[in-house]
Amino acid sequence: MSRHTARERALQFLFECEMHCEDISVQREQFLLLQEKIADDNLEFFDQLIYGVLAEKEKLDALYAPYLRKWTPDRLPIVDRCIFRLALFEIVHGTVPASVAISEAIQLSNTFAEEDAYQYINGVLGAVVRDKELGK
Repeated sequence: MSRHTARERALQFLFECEMHCEDISVQREQFLLLQEKIADDNLEFFDQLIYGVLAEKEKLDALYAPYLRKWTPDRLPIVDRCIFRLALFEIVHGTVPASVAISEAIQLSNTFAEEDAYQYINGVLGAVVRDKELGK
């Protein structure tokens, strides 16, 4: 399984947690039972993403919220909010260059979000990276 697929699974898990999440460890185990096996190195990456994003949700939301026109993070579609958080977590923590994180976010939005969401996600992430000088 590739890192891209690990990101897809992380996005799906984060979406699930936005809907209902009481015990993250238990929910993670149940989630992974229903998925194609994730290779050990990508499982570590998956865990880094989910636990990191969940620990820093408010901080990540605060990064992109000022760039939302007439929206707030809590009013966004859940999948869009999760994509923003996932991409910004990777950018802030230097997991990948900003351009790669944005490209991955666009791919995820093409797969999981509304038809034109990729344009909005690309624009907001690009503005955040430029203005905050992230991912350099």
